[in-house]
Amino acid sequence: MLALPWGMRVEPGSGWTTLIHRRWKGSDTRDVPVRRAKAVLGVGNMNDWQRKSPLDWETYVNKMVKVAAIEKHEYEGWVLTVDPVSASIVLATFLENEKVSISVVLGHAVQEVEILKEGDDEMKQRLSCIFAPEESKAYSPEELEKRKNKLKTWLETNHIPVTEQEREL
Repeated sequence: MLALPWGMRVEPGSGWTTLIHRRWKGSDTRDVPVRRAKAVLGVGNMNDWQRKSPLDWETYVNKMVKVAAIEKHEYEGWVLTVDPVSASIVLATFLENEKVSISVVLGHAVQEVEILKEGDDEMKQRLSCIFAPEESKAYSPEELEKRKNKLKTWLETNHIPVTEQEREL
């Protein structure tokens, strides 16, 4: 049993916290239980999903899953990642017109995760590009020179030292 200084006592393994009132009778001190409550936070309340390791969660990445969550909610999608701190699952669902819907199922709400389908190389590529920046625009040499000069002018206007070496700032 772990006694806490602010009037609570935790009984290991039970998940219960006892609120206590300390009574003094002469030189004798006794803790009198006032109320017992189920612990709200702590390792004792982690679900099976939250207890998994990051290596376990990694096996779900790039797979189509069905997530059963609290209050009978169900989510389906491709697993992009699992947050290693909160155990939250980031799911991607592909909609019409190449649009993507992103959902996050919070780790504490996850009750069960069922793998529905393995991702092939094409799907892995699609998933990896969701948050990737668009390809950089190709500028003509004239446009690059114009943009470089504009940047140089701005830097000089704002009293930021700039030098040009072999066509680079």
